Amino acid sequence: MIVTFISQCEKNALKKTRRVLDSFANRIGDNTWQTIITQEGLKAVKKLLRQTASKSTAVSCHWIRSSRRVELMWIVGNRDRFNSEGVVPVHVTQDASLIIKKEYLWGNIEVIALLSSLAGIFHDIGKANNLFQNKLNPNKKSKGYEPYRHEWVSLRLFQAFVANKKDREWLNELVSIDNSTEAKFLDTLFKDGVSSNQSNKIFKNLPPIAKVVAWLIVSHHRLPIYSYIQESNPPKYEYIDNWLEKNFDALWNSSNSQFEEWSKRELEDNWSFKYGTPLKSAMWQIEASELAKRALATEQLFEKEWFNQRFTVHLARLALVFSDHYYSSGKAESKWQDRNYDCWANTDGNNKLKQKLDEHNIGVARNAYNLIKKLPQLQEDLPTLSLD
Repeated sequence: MIVTFISQCEKNALKKTRRVLDSFANRIGDNTWQTIITQEGLKAVKKLLRQTASKSTAVSCHWIRSSRRVELMWIVGNRDRFNSEGVVPVHVTQDASLIIKKEYLWGNIEVIALLSSLAGIFHDIGKANNLFQNKLNPNKKSKGYEPYRHEWVSLRLFQAFVANKKDREWLNELVSIDNSTEAKFLDTLFKDGVSSNQSNKIFKNLPPIAKVVAWLIVSHHRLPIYSYIQESNPPKYEYIDNWLEKNFDALWNSSNSQFEEWSKRELEDNWSFKYGTPLKSAMWQIEASELAKRALATEQLFEKEWFNQRFTVHLARLALVFSDHYYSSGKAESKWQDRNYDCWANTDGNNKLKQKLDEHNIGVARNAYNLIKKLPQLQEDLPTLSLD
């Protein structure tokens, strides 16, 4: 029988297969051999090729039965280098079903990225409060926590910034943000535990996009868990559909006020911002303005109630949480710091101040956006298991 061997091997596998095939057949091309051989001889070739095979091995054997008929006998190694007939593909097309699936899963990719990034730019602005800054300062002695956690303070600040505006209105205000913006909403800030103008209907009064951003801000460390310490009658399961809009307050995840008595000064410092929030930073203003412009230009962002799209919100939160941990673990980036803004986000392993607060929010926002934009590539980039 007349047979032809085709090699699509790479690296060291090419040398090994050439050594075997050169012993049994005539090389008629760089990677092609042909010879007259018996069935026993063909079995010996296949056996020797299999003994030296690796992930880079790919050899096909074709039986030339007549001038018009060629039959694939076997393939040793990576079968993906050939089609079902042993032919080497020269053009690759993508399965239409995969394209449809990708469009279905990732059709909202820009929306998810923007929601995560908008939350990232605001997520830690509450760390600017006096108590938190004193806690980070190695030269000051203070408690290791505050009456109201920083994510709750951040939520309240964002709520005051949005106020009664519609989504396009607060985003437009973010586009034109300047040093006077902060003062416009700090006077209306809900100061839990201090002022009498309390309201737990945060999410009920927020427009759709702001509602998602607010949820991401308040849950970027942990999902809300109700505290049973102060309340003897916790909410019942049958009221779960309304808890976020009617019953959600600091007790759900961000209040430490139930653990001990706090002085009036401590409560006031939890809602005071001696150095200003990141909205005072020129670098933060530039980044937030550009992000708001991108959001306003994305019409898809305004087409749905995204809070009800669980997949969208879940991925946006995943990116925010991951980016926060990732950026916090890295070094400071001075290019995102306003030298005239003096608030800090965290410390290093030696208790020394590390990342500035404006820089940290910018870095997390950028990383969250980039992470989401790269998610569709994971299927192509991650290594797969061989079926051989």
